[in-house]
Amino acid sequence: SWTKEWQVFDNSYFKALLAEPADPHLLRLPTDKALLEDPAFLPHLLRFASDQDAFFKEYAEAHVKMSVQGSIFDPPGGILLPKRP
Repeated sequence: SWTKEWQVFDNSYFKALLAEPADPHLLRLPTDKALLEDPAFLPHLLRFASDQDAFFKEYAEAHVKMSVQGSIFDPPGGILLPKRP
C-alpha cells in the first residue's frame, strides 16, 4: 500500500512521499514520484503533509464538486463485464 495504515483516511500519503529515505515497504510509483518533481503541485504536497485539516477541506470540496457534476459515460450504458458462468 501507499501508507502503513492503509485503512485510515488522513494525510499520511503526503508525509510518506516526503520521507527520506523512502520506506521500502510502501508503494511509490513513478506517478507518485512525479508529485515531488512537479513545481505546480509541490506546494500543495508540502501543505497537505503539514496540515491535515487543509487536506480534508480541499478533498471534501473536490469530492462534492465531482459528485454534483456527475460523470458522463461513453458508451452511455457504461462498460459491462461479461457475466461469469
